[in-house]
Amino acid sequence: MREAKQIQHLAVDFGSTNTLVARWNGYAAECMEIPELTVREPTWNTPQVPSVIYFLSKTRACIGFQALSAREIAGAVQAYGQKNWSDRVKPVLLRDGAGQVAEIDGEKVTARQAALLFLETLLAATLRHMGPTTVKGWRKLIRRLLRTHPITQLTMTVPIECHEPYRRELGGMAARLGIRRFMILDEPVAAAMGYGVDLSQDRTILVLDFGGGTLNAAVVQTHAKAPHGLGNHSSVLAGRGLIDFGGKVVDEWVFEELVKRLPSGRNFELLARSLAEEAKIYLSHDDTKAPFTIPISEGVCAELNRQEFEALLVEKGLYDRIDQVLEQTLDDLWLRHQIPSSGIEAVLPVGGSTLLPQVRQRLMERFGVHTVWWDSPFDAVVKGAAVFGAGALVDQIVHHDYAMRLYNEKANVSEYELLAPRGTRYPTTGSLASRYYTLGAGQTEFRLPIYEVGYSGRRSVPWSRRNEGLYWTPDTEQEDTGIICLNAGEIVRVSPPGDGKRPRLRIEFAIDEQRHLIVTITDLLAHRTIKKEERVVQLR
Repeated sequence: MREAKQIQHLAVDFGSTNTLVARWNGYAAECMEIPELTVREPTWNTPQVPSVIYFLSKTRACIGFQALSAREIAGAVQAYGQKNWSDRVKPVLLRDGAGQVAEIDGEKVTARQAALLFLETLLAATLRHMGPTTVKGWRKLIRRLLRTHPITQLTMTVPIECHEPYRRELGGMAARLGIRRFMILDEPVAAAMGYGVDLSQDRTILVLDFGGGTLNAAVVQTHAKAPHGLGNHSSVLAGRGLIDFGGKVVDEWVFEELVKRLPSGRNFELLARSLAEEAKIYLSHDDTKAPFTIPISEGVCAELNRQEFEALLVEKGLYDRIDQVLEQTLDDLWLRHQIPSSGIEAVLPVGGSTLLPQVRQRLMERFGVHTVWWDSPFDAVVKGAAVFGAGALVDQIVHHDYAMRLYNEKANVSEYELLAPRGTRYPTTGSLASRYYTLGAGQTEFRLPIYEVGYSGRRSVPWSRRNEGLYWTPDTEQEDTGIICLNAGEIVRVSPPGDGKRPRLRIEFAIDEQRHLIVTITDLLAHRTIKKEERVVQLR
């Protein structure tokens, strides 16, 4: 008898707006793309399954991108009045599993039923994507997949403000689906792991979770010396949140604003509603210059620009709400544990709404530029859950680009030379990079300033190849918002001085098991090793 395949360390972040799936590949967590269900998030290119369900019957449904397509095919006018479609499964499930979210053939569909069908369809599609099958028939396919490709371990994340009934709801669904081992992880802890924070070190971390339907903050403390097991390596010290406040509320504000700028009429109202989220995302890009436009007639359009959007957010009290949640969380932290806000060592933004204008800037002004991490707002939670499911303290990859700052004399500008791209596995075997450096005439010192290069809202960093390396010359604004110096620049002294004509130093870079960047430096003129496998700085 052929042994069934076993899928281990699968993780699901069931969100109010989007759901993500990740798996452990043996050394790191990776988000999974399910072609028929996922939509690529436009800014960070993260594969997400819209948390939407379209019922074909009480036991069969489309989810994700397929559900959005089904709604569109049904027609926008009818769709908004249809009862066999829902995008509020999680918000209702958080309050009451028996709450109604849809109606099919005159019978109500509860949040519990919809969530189970959503999860069942999602996992079946994931398994089908991971291994081809010839089984036909929708229900038969799901049952066959879950039987022949058993998920030995599933981790799901939950917001800190959720109550015990919600956790029981998820556990009951996992049991009905035959999950052999089911675990629940608090989203702030998952976010810390997904951002690459090593739970084997003592850290005090603030997680701001601002998604489609949530706004909450939590302070997580990691413990270097845990007495027993992985779960004891971290604890939530304080947390506060607002119920039913998130990106969907902002969508409603944008919708109302667009309606004011469009001619009256049902069709224009439907048009404004369908474009509200798109307008929000477009106007949230840091590099947005042109206004968001909606054609009305030939040569006539309605507009909303970035400045007006920011004014709307101020008027509606967005930043006041964020400040309120942060203040309450930090007050709790002090009252319970006597830890001041200055004791926060890292701030981790999670959720698409953290990309709204001024959110990142306000966090950096409050906690410091070097304290705010900004490279995994969409997938940190689900990747952290996958890491946790694998029983690891941290995945074995670096989560940012790391580079050395150099001065380009020919171009008369400072530039960055890439040493370790994000996703590099560690410890490295052999040399990660080998570089040759020429010293100027009379130069006796060479510095090694190492920088972390974050995306900070950029879709990518435009490294360009020159000779054997990759280089980037940012403008002042890019350098201020996305680049963090990790050390003062270790000094290497040489004698005799450089001549400015030929390479003088060969530096080989590597990363050890503790994520330290290590160097071996050879003086090519003196034929001697100046440093051998010495640590320069620990990468985050």
